[in-house]
Amino acid sequence: MTFSSNMKKIMAGLMAFCIVFVGVPSTKGYAAVEFVKDGEGNLVGNDEKEFYYKVPAGNEDSGECTLYVYGGNETDIVLPKTCGAYRVTTVGEDFSSMIEYLGNEKKSLTTVRIPFGYKVIEAEKKTNSEGKKVIIGAFQNQTELYRIEIPSSVTSIGKYAFEGCDKSKLTIVTPKGSYAEKYAKEYGYKYKTVSVKSNGKTMKVGTKKTVTVNNAFSKVTWKSSKPSVASINSKGRITAKKAGKTKITATVNGEKYSFTLTVKK
Repeated sequence: MTFSSNMKKIMAGLMAFCIVFVGVPSTKGYAAVEFVKDGEGNLVGNDEKEFYYKVPAGNEDSGECTLYVYGGNETDIVLPKTCGAYRVTTVGEDFSSMIEYLGNEKKSLTTVRIPFGYKVIEAEKKTNSEGKKVIIGAFQNQTELYRIEIPSSVTSIGKYAFEGCDKSKLTIVTPKGSYAEKYAKEYGYKYKTVSVKSNGKTMKVGTKKTVTVNNAFSKVTWKSSKPSVASINSKGRITAKKAGKTKITATVNGEKYSFTLTVKK
């Protein structure tokens, strides 16, 4: 097996994680994730699901961290929202580069759900130590990846983030008007937009109907701003109770989708 110089660097870093955790006391610890400083002054750590995190040196007070590498053997994954006391806001360019070598026998992710709050999915094209141009992307060469949910909070996606993925399989699921939708259009990826199917925005007192969320593969939570006007249960079943207006809101993966319902006598 031949490793690229970039993969060797990552593997060395992951080995360093293990060495530091076993032999050196933590310099900063939080519940579930224990952070230590690496040789470059970055705070690094991993959790029980084999997500590896990094807080760049000098950014310790930012409250944000990068999801550096995934080393687990699950192919259907939900990315973590937090890393100890830090919010995870970036999927690093090397995120999926070590899956093939860290226990995932299938070699590729199949579905990925990115929670609301993430801002960046990294990728770049650069020159390696041998003087060759190389492409590095967060989900590079994930040939079995067929569905990824990207929230509207993501406002930066590297051009090569999905380099080597199968465009005939991969579908980006994202809110209408989001940056991810624009990215999919620009680079020729299939996409589906998430929206509420209201089945009409008026009802009569005493009637019932069910509303749904198009293209949602996450759990949907429903809420009515005025249950006395119209209530809604966990399955999206609305009961019109009295004349008035209420806002019906569906929350999917941290995103909120709403419409105003008018109930008439």
